[in-house]
Amino acid sequence: SNGMPTGYECANSTWAFYDSFEPSDVRKTYLVASYTAKDGSIVDRTHPGTHMELGPIPMKLGYDTDIAGSGGKSSIDLIIYRLADVYLSLAEALYMKPNATAADKSEALGYINQIRHRAGIGNLAETDIDTEDKFVDVILTERSHELWCENGQYRADLIRLNKFVEHAVKYKGTTYANKTKELYPLPLSAINDGKGLVVQNPGY
Repeated sequence: SNGMPTGYECANSTWAFYDSFEPSDVRKTYLVASYTAKDGSIVDRTHPGTHMELGPIPMKLGYDTDIAGSGGKSSIDLIIYRLADVYLSLAEALYMKPNATAADKSEALGYINQIRHRAGIGNLAETDIDTEDKFVDVILTERSHELWCENGQYRADLIRLNKFVEHAVKYKGTTYANKTKELYPLPLSAINDGKGLVVQNPGY
C-alpha cells in the first residue's frame, strides 16, 4: 500500500543501495538484479514486472526448501553476530577513540581492508580516511555492504555516528528528518504504569 513493502517484502532492497557497491564486490551477487521469468521474459531494473519496482531481490540468506514441510518455520539460522562485525566495530573504536593516534587509525584501516579483501575489492588508502567525516562515510558504507539483511543494526549505526537525520532526509524526505526519531515512542501502558515518573520521549 502506498508503494511501501509489507510482510516478507519488508526485506526489499533499493537500486540506490545496489549501485553503492563497487562492481567487483562479491557481496553484490546476493542482490538479484535480473532473472528470467517462467514466460521467458527478463525481469530487471528496466522491466521490473511486479518484483523489482523498488530494487533488486535480496537473496543473502538463500531460499529455504524445507519451509513448506515444517509448518512455515525456516530451518535457516539467523545471523546474530560474526567476525566481520567484530573487525568493523574494532576499526570504529580505534579510529573514534579520544586522541586516536596515527597508529590507531592505520590499524583501523587494516581491519576494514581485511573485510574488503574477502569481498574481492581493493584496499582503501590512508587518504580515504584522513578526516573523521571520511572515516564515518567509509565505516557506514562497509557496515551496510557487509551486514545488510542480518541483524537490522544499520539504523543504530546511523544514530551512533550522527548520520540518522541526514540519511532520513536523503532517502525518506523531511518528514523523518528529526532528531526525535532516533528514539521510539514509549507505549502508553508503560507511561500509565509509571504513575507520572515515566515521561513520553520528546516528539511523540
